[in-house]
Parts: sequence; C-alpha cells; structure tokens
Amino acid sequence: VYKLCAVEENGELRPRIKISENVEKITNPGLKRLLRVYDGEGKSVADLMTLRGEPLPGDEPYRYVDPVRPWRVRYFEHCTYEELQQPIFENGKRVWKEYETLYVDGDDFIEIGKAFEQKHVVKKTHLGNATLTFMSQRELVDFAVEWIEENR
Repeated sequence: VYKLCAVEENGELRPRIKISENVEKITNPGLKRLLRVYDGEGKSVADLMTLRGEPLPGDEPYRYVDPVRPWRVRYFEHCTYEELQQPIFENGKRVWKEYETLYVDGDDFIEIGKAFEQKHVVKKTHLGNATLTFMSQRELVDFAVEWIEENR
C-alpha cells in the first residue's frame, strides 16, 4: 500500500496530509523512516517512525506514545536502532540485494535448539500445562545460521 506523503512543487517536496473521519486512515505528512528499537540487551522493544532527517534519540530517556493507545506511555533508554527501510531503486537502477535462503525445513531444529541453550541465556517458565521458552531472537537466528552452515 502506498500513501501520499508529499507533492513535488517546483522541484521541492511539500508534505501533505490525508484527512479522514476514520483516525486510522489519517496519514502523517512528510517523508518518513522506520526504525526497529532494541534495548540495552539487544531485544526488540518497538518500531519507531520518524521524519526523514530527524535526529535519533540520544542517551536521554526517549518518550514513546502508542498512537492507538495514547494512555500507554513508555520510556526507552540506552537503545540502538536498525533502519528497516531499504532502497529498491536508486537513479532508475535496481539496488535491492538478494539473499540466499537457507533450507529451513530440516529435521535438525530440535538439535539446533539444544545447542543454542547450551551456549546462550534461555529462560523457561510454565503457563498452565505449557512450557514457555524465552530467548533473544536475534541471537537465535545468528546462531542457527552459523550452525546450519557448519553442520549441514
């Protein structure tokens, strides 16, 4: 889905907003960038939309308000950010990078999980009859890719 965010007038982009009676359909004017926010432990805690060129939050606590639930206010500190938007075309040429997809339907995922648990912090708890396992998704993916490359 593409939404109008600016109009070019005399070679300059001018921000535009779409007004609607349905709040979810109102667009924020201007060119944006989308960032994934990670806390000090490397866990993804939010996605953040800013205007392109807007400086990233520094070391001071950053106030985050959920646009759908404005009463939910959170503060983030000591975070890192990952740009989520990637160019597909630049100057009319394709720049999108293609990545090789590893075979992910293998029968060795239980083995990968056990090997990961031996080397990384994994927290387990129970909910009813289920056992819940918590771990860093980023660490797990990096570990699994390395394990697959070495063992398959």
